[in-house]
Amino acid sequence: MSTKQKTKAKPKASARKQKAKVTRKPSAQAKKPEKHVTEARPEKIEEIKETKTTKAVKEIAPKKTFLIAVRLQGPVAVPYDMDLTLGSLGLKGRFNARILEKNESTVGMLRNAKDYITWGEVKPQDIAALLEERAELAGGSSLTDSIVKEKFGHESIEALVTALVEGQIELRTLWQKGINPTFRLHPPSGAFHASIKRPFRSRGELGYRGSEISSLLTRMI
Repeated sequence: MSTKQKTKAKPKASARKQKAKVTRKPSAQAKKPEKHVTEARPEKIEEIKETKTTKAVKEIAPKKTFLIAVRLQGPVAVPYDMDLTLGSLGLKGRFNARILEKNESTVGMLRNAKDYITWGEVKPQDIAALLEERAELAGGSSLTDSIVKEKFGHESIEALVTALVEGQIELRTLWQKGINPTFRLHPPSGAFHASIKRPFRSRGELGYRGSEISSLLTRMI
């Protein structure tokens, strides 16, 4: 009798492992809607920082209109005719500034030099701040109330500016009595806000900017 060979049954292929289903549990607390956060923006500086002197002249109604012009471009590659114009304005170096009485002749020169400078009308407190902070006399000394009293007969820088804008003294009198007519300013704090190769009204810094010259001036004094 033949012996039957016992064949062992092949084990069945192991079932594929099922991937564990990942179920996300709902958070215990409902997600709160995010609050809209508005970043605080620094306020735009519109006027000269007030000092004791500038506060005193703030309310003066000037009888004369004065301009401040500031040279923004340096001396490199300046045409000869333009160099003469800038020299006539007293703006021989970069960041030089001048106080000028507004008249047709002066405005004509400023417009001619618009690709190198910026300018605008100023208030009495702008002039007071410029004299108080950046005025220089012979020898490099600063302008003080005592010097004003000695040279001009006015009690203070405030009184001198009042006399100037009310037409009691001429602008040239300041220069004749020893104040350097050219003011040397610093580069603006926080840098320029736009290109110094484009006009102010076209996203630049050059040319006429009206009363907004005060904002630039306060960052350069």
